[in-house]
Amino acid sequence: MRGRAVPVRPLQRPVLPFLPVDPSALRADKERTRAMRAQAGAGPAMPAPRAAAPGPAVAAEQVIARFPVMSHDRQAESYPQYYGISPPDTQLAVGPTQLIEAINSTLSAWTRDGTFISSRDFAAFFPVPSDQFFSDPRILYDPLSQRWFVSGLSVTAGLDDSLVYVAVSTSTAPDIQDPASWHVFTLPATRSGIVRDQPKLGVSSDKVVISWNDFNSQKQFVGSETWVLQKSDLLAGGTVAYAFFTPDPYRFNLVPAQALSPTSTAYLVYNNSMVFNYGSLGIVWLTGTPSAKNVAWNEVDPAITPTSMPPDGAQPGNGPGIATNDDRTLSAVWQYGLLWTGTNTACTPPGDAVVRSCLRLIQILTIGAAPRITQSFDVGQAGMDLYYPAVTMDAVGNAYVSFTLSSASLYPTAATLVQRAGVANVVSGIIPFQNGTGIYNLTACAGGENRWGDYSAAVPDPLDPSSVWVTAEYSATTATSGSACALNWGTATARVTLPSLPNRVYLPLVANQ
Repeated sequence: MRGRAVPVRPLQRPVLPFLPVDPSALRADKERTRAMRAQAGAGPAMPAPRAAAPGPAVAAEQVIARFPVMSHDRQAESYPQYYGISPPDTQLAVGPTQLIEAINSTLSAWTRDGTFISSRDFAAFFPVPSDQFFSDPRILYDPLSQRWFVSGLSVTAGLDDSLVYVAVSTSTAPDIQDPASWHVFTLPATRSGIVRDQPKLGVSSDKVVISWNDFNSQKQFVGSETWVLQKSDLLAGGTVAYAFFTPDPYRFNLVPAQALSPTSTAYLVYNNSMVFNYGSLGIVWLTGTPSAKNVAWNEVDPAITPTSMPPDGAQPGNGPGIATNDDRTLSAVWQYGLLWTGTNTACTPPGDAVVRSCLRLIQILTIGAAPRITQSFDVGQAGMDLYYPAVTMDAVGNAYVSFTLSSASLYPTAATLVQRAGVANVVSGIIPFQNGTGIYNLTACAGGENRWGDYSAAVPDPLDPSSVWVTAEYSATTATSGSACALNWGTATARVTLPSLPNRVYLPLVANQ
């Protein structure tokens, strides 16, 4: 891979901080909203479960295949205008014939054995105006319709306006270069002067749900928006019926779930510990359809042990801390009555005396009158920081998690763990599938935070019900490795399974000397 000169201040994705307009007023209104929902029959909150440290490790995952996918240098080599863009916002979906990865500004297609096929600029994939740039992609392969869905936004350089997009493939094996392979839609903008940050995407049997956070031109949070699109209309490529909920300043960062089995109910989750300091999880389920004009919002907010802002992830030597952002929910998946979600949080792992960045994993049972939490626990490891989890399930309900980990002796590394179905609060040991190779230092390039994330990815394999693909960010060897300004993010993916045999060899967790 050819190197290139490092500019003094390379382009960096703008940071959108959360700046509440009036936190005390928001909290007071949240109390009133909670009381009104309870009076309307939302149900009482369950007692807060004790945050459980994972017990003895269960049989470990087996890594079937693993390989690096897009990196900073590879993207910048083909698209020099995106040199310095960070973080990559890692997203990857898997179909029967290919993998498609969405990385901040580009799509890339890969064979199932890791051979690069092609890439495409999101500014050409979506109708992005010339005065805006694209960001925050999400991508999924929907096993219910056997189609691919992509979403994201474009935003002005001044952060004073934006557009949200969604695309659906016309076949199971689309060509990312061919416009005829995709139906592309721009969502109507209900108001101007708004940055629609991090639009997150989920599907059910009959609905596609997109939810995002609205920020005004002063970078103040002014509400979350949730849109419900008629799935059959998207698949057909014609006029799309939709319903939307007006901007809500009392819910932040709702994450729609991807349904892996048939359901006419769409689920969303959000963390009330984030922003409003409530020890509860917002669980939303949407019924009805836009075409029938009967979309209904239902919600309960069961108690959880509150999460908290995680510390930065450590790096070897004098490497600056990896920004772990905050404790918002990051991904959600639903299958046969079980809903999983995950977030960053702070915890002190067993055997450690230092607060680390950890993973909070939450399982919800959606069978019955209202969803209820069945597991809520933190995963940490002494001496290490874990961050940006994504969770999915295989066909029998084993839960797989992808994330990044690092420490004072380990460069940022892509890793995974698993919880066997039916074994509550117990996870496997951590398995790295792509070891980091150097210090990551975006701060030295452009100032500000040492941005990382904002997501990881975990998805089931449509050809093998017993395996899933996990994808995360790691520090790669690139043209800037070893220099003060190290723009060396990379992404890697692995296909993993949980064997029925109890004894499997772990991949070594290699400490850097």
